[in-house]
Amino acid sequence: MAPTAACGEKQTGFTLDQARHQAEISLERLGQVGAFYGMSDEVLAETRTLLRTEEHPAGASSTGRAIMARRFTSSCAEAWNC
Repeated sequence: MAPTAACGEKQTGFTLDQARHQAEISLERLGQVGAFYGMSDEVLAETRTLLRTEEHPAGASSTGRAIMARRFTSSCAEAWNC
């Protein structure tokens, strides 16, 4: 498969709404994700409502560790009214 075809295949099933800063995934595509493979459409539909879009400034780290650190800092600030 050509590299551009593989890239297009990975993006299939996602829709982006730039005006609302929101991304969505189709039930079919979500069902292809390993953790959700084989689940019923009912479970996938419910799962899809739990997913959230995150935005990160250009150049910001978006690794799991950096994201968790930001969330932790943000949660602590809320808890302590900082």
